[in-house]
Amino acid sequence: MLLFFEFKTYKNLFLYFYFNLMKTLNLNEKKFQLEIDVFKFLSDYVERINSFVKKNQIDPDLHQDIIQRLSDQLTEKEKHWITQKIAVQIVNKLGEPEEIFGEESDFENLWNEKTKKEKSEYFYEKLQKNQRNRPQESAILLGICGMFAQVSGRNVRVWRVLFLFANRVFFMGGMGNILILGRFWYFLLALIFPRKEKDYEEKSILKYFLNQIWDLRLIVSNSIKFCFKTVKRFFCTAIPTFLKRAKKLFWPFWNFVKIGFLVLRSIFLIFILIMLGIFFYYLQTGYVWNNVEMTSIFPTITSLGVAFGFLSALLLLLGSIWALFKKKLMNPASLITAIVSWILAVIVVWITGIQVLHTLYNGQEEIFTKELIIPLPENKQPLIINVAYFNPDLQIVFGELIKENKLINYIPYEWNNIKAVFSYNILAKDNTTFGRIIENLSDPVFEIKDGILTIFYKNNKLFAAIVPLARMNYSVDLYIPNDWKFNITNPIYRTNLRMPERVGKWGYTWYNGQNCSDRITYDEKENVFFCPLEFNPGDWNFRQTIENDIRNNKTDELSPLEGLNTDWSFTYHNSNYWQLHSIFWKTDNRFIVKLSDQMFNLFLEVEANVDEKGNISYTRLKIKEVEQKGMMTPERMKFYEGWENLKDFDIIIENNFWEKTGNYISKEEFEEQVSSLKNEINNLKTELWY
Repeated sequence: MLLFFEFKTYKNLFLYFYFNLMKTLNLNEKKFQLEIDVFKFLSDYVERINSFVKKNQIDPDLHQDIIQRLSDQLTEKEKHWITQKIAVQIVNKLGEPEEIFGEESDFENLWNEKTKKEKSEYFYEKLQKNQRNRPQESAILLGICGMFAQVSGRNVRVWRVLFLFANRVFFMGGMGNILILGRFWYFLLALIFPRKEKDYEEKSILKYFLNQIWDLRLIVSNSIKFCFKTVKRFFCTAIPTFLKRAKKLFWPFWNFVKIGFLVLRSIFLIFILIMLGIFFYYLQTGYVWNNVEMTSIFPTITSLGVAFGFLSALLLLLGSIWALFKKKLMNPASLITAIVSWILAVIVVWITGIQVLHTLYNGQEEIFTKELIIPLPENKQPLIINVAYFNPDLQIVFGELIKENKLINYIPYEWNNIKAVFSYNILAKDNTTFGRIIENLSDPVFEIKDGILTIFYKNNKLFAAIVPLARMNYSVDLYIPNDWKFNITNPIYRTNLRMPERVGKWGYTWYNGQNCSDRITYDEKENVFFCPLEFNPGDWNFRQTIENDIRNNKTDELSPLEGLNTDWSFTYHNSNYWQLHSIFWKTDNRFIVKLSDQMFNLFLEVEANVDEKGNISYTRLKIKEVEQKGMMTPERMKFYEGWENLKDFDIIIENNFWEKTGNYISKEEFEEQVSSLKNEINNLKTELWY
């Protein structure tokens, strides 16, 4: 019962919209309130009757009698909603003016028989008579599916489902050209076939097509009308019907479910009100986290949107309380106000989002640096460097807005002090914001205690005072004298330190879980700092490491043949020619590898050895087998080097491809057979032609 009052309110709301979108039709001093599309349809019908009467000089009494009939039909249906469908039924029942006055006054005698015989119908008039027209009563776009349903006698929904299914199949199948062609035919059919409800008044072909092109605008009006009808049907028909059936099915639990739903909705709306209130408060006063004013990026209009949202939630909460306690706290006007406020709030949210994204991603980019000079101990004591400038609190809240580049570059240079260079890449909306940020950046400081050099921000904060929120990326580079030995506490995989070759082919990698085993020293040859790593075989997946190393680095080194034609290689995205197909393990350090290209499979027995530093070396013990996949000729053999390594294996080499050996024939015989086949084909074509 409580939900009945609530849905009655929704019904009153839709009635309010309907009465504001209606027009009055006067028939013999009687007034009818009709929807705009129904009013236009019936007005056109009455106008056609009046034009016919004037043109053919019909008796005025007979004219008034027909108008009275139409008025009586509308009066009979007035107790229901006079929809477009009902209006079409009334017009079909009365008939067109020619049919009406033909039955009443035998008007055909007024026409000149000779003129009628000489007159020819336009093609669109024939289409109208044969019901090959586009009904607009229930059209979603231009009524093509309705026309197919009208001709075939099927429900229009069947044709719409078929059209949607075909669109889906062509789109998912990558047949975009067919999809575009289908839409072209849709519009072409809309231009050719006339509208069902329209009188074209014997227009010329040119005027007809110009009118059809102008009527393409209906694709917008029909879509809007269909959406409005769908919403109306959902709220006024579908939901009440569903609730009635659910009420009958779950009658013992209905009151409990109804009250529970209203209580949960009220609690949710109260939560929304609290959150909107808090947000509005901070928009007015500002919200600061770690000296960053988070609300500074929101435009002034955001407060207005929050106020609209608060009003909408408050009115909807009153409606829930009304339905819960059966007290009239809300009326249709309040519900309309709630919906309008919600729509305005959503519009403001979109405006706010666009402005915030524009502020964050389209500002002016500036780079600012700060330097910190750190004097080294006079006794040249090695230091352990700990860079603690990272601020995890900022990462928790701001994430991608204020980024910390945790890659630390240790750069050798010739001086007697350590220099820390802090770089700030700031994307600010204007110079004022940029100035406030760089003015209030905290100064980097250092502390040397118990042989540990710690570099951090003053008071462990990135900003010394409140600054507006802006996108920023900051990092640090350490310039260290190349004659100084040191170690670090930061993860080595986030540095540019050179590591042993076993870690990666080029010496650089993200190697986690291990620190430098000894002091970091300067490598004069590479002009980098070297981080020694102690080799621990227990941490290795030995077989996987060897397989990765061979696949990425050592296939060409192990192969007895050197391939020169990269078109025959399977490793299109690798610097190696030969591809590692598979490995058959005999022991942990002895195995058989299969190397492949398009012409050969090479089976090699290999032994791997690892020294105390973790460096891997390979020894090719034996070439087990050579599997030939393609025919070798003297010309093709030139694309390989190292044939002397395969002298113990039989390689099939054809000296002359066209030489008749085994199943091969000579070039002359081959050309003769091709010519014979061509002649036979031409003879067959001649026989079929005649």
